[in-house]
Amino acid sequence: MSFFLRSRNRTASLISIAVLGAFAVLYVHFSYDYEPKVRTFPLIVGFAMIVFVALDFISHTNTALGRLVGTLVGMDKPPEGGETGAPTASPIGALVWIPAYGVLVYLFGFLATAGLYMFISMAVFGKSAPLRAALWSVLLVAVVYVFFEVALGFRLFQGIVLGPLLAG
Repeated sequence: MSFFLRSRNRTASLISIAVLGAFAVLYVHFSYDYEPKVRTFPLIVGFAMIVFVALDFISHTNTALGRLVGTLVGMDKPPEGGETGAPTASPIGALVWIPAYGVLVYLFGFLATAGLYMFISMAVFGKSAPLRAALWSVLLVAVVYVFFEVALGFRLFQGIVLGPLLAG
């Protein structure tokens, strides 16, 4: 497979793409077992996952399209500050953020926590300007709100702290 040259570890990349792709296809397949009214959201998630897995595969190929997709998703972005590899994180930090995110969702709801996470990941870890990070965070919250609450009519969890405040 000479077209598949861009990944350092081609076997691991192929395996992860194949596993995620199979999972996405099975997810879509089993979503059709639900009642028509209930299956809309699982189908959206499943088909979106298939698209993202396909983009992931394309971004790893040594083709013009693969290089374009890799550039658009940041795969080909050169490291800043002379770094030679992926940034390292504390193993404890990597394990702590998952339950911390869950606690924040429980306390403040999904939208507020998603916006905060986006802001922190862009401003602190991505080193974006705070105003840019704030604008992208607000855009994320607005898109998620419109998609779930308005388009799908699915009420997102507002948290035990913000929920009562927003209710009234």
